[in-house]
Amino acid sequence: KLYAETCMNLAREANVPVVNLWSGLQHPSAANRAEASSLRWRSDHLSDGLHLTPMGNYRVFELVVEMLERPRGESGLGLSVMELPRSLPDHSKIDPDHPHISFSDP
Repeated sequence: KLYAETCMNLAREANVPVVNLWSGLQHPSAANRAEASSLRWRSDHLSDGLHLTPMGNYRVFELVVEMLERPRGESGLGLSVMELPRSLPDHSKIDPDHPHISFSDP
């Protein structure tokens, strides 16, 4: 916790947007908020105390999107995630049998 607080303070001093994973992972994701217990955050988000579970990965995604969309004056970047350009195809458009085709130039 002390390390996370130090990182947050340093980011504030440098005026750099930051994602507080320490406190953010201790709260349930929006998709799981109704059934989540605040006492289960470790098992929900961490598989072994360090590595993220699928739910933990989703929670990190939510936290990053929140930071990207938060206004600049409120420690965010003020971006609309849905409007960001894509340099690679959406994962749903990739053919699992022939993935290289999805990444070739048209």
